[in-house]
Amino acid sequence: MDSQHEIAQLKAQVDQLTAENAALREEGFRGSKAEALMALEYDRIPTFMKSQQAIAWQRKIATAVMIVVTLILVAVAVFGGLYAYRDHQQLEEMRRLQANVEHDFWKDPAFKAKK
Repeated sequence: MDSQHEIAQLKAQVDQLTAENAALREEGFRGSKAEALMALEYDRIPTFMKSQQAIAWQRKIATAVMIVVTLILVAVAVFGGLYAYRDHQQLEEMRRLQANVEHDFWKDPAFKAKK
């Protein structure tokens, strides 16, 4: 029952989009609604941003941003690993020192049983 309701909704959406595409074709547009929306978005871009030089600069900036972000991620991973290793080494040293102190504490003659 529920799937038939979903199918009916999808058919209604298809019919609606078909009608919208037909209306766009009547207005002289050859293509789908998605293409019309893309054309509208393209028209909203300022003209100076559409030149070949501007597009080249946009690509250079995008490439630089991708490289910088990658370097930052690598740096964070490397420094995170170094800090984790340092913390591990400090933990091991503290355990070793604690074991030595505990050993020396119980070796103290004051704790020996008196006969």
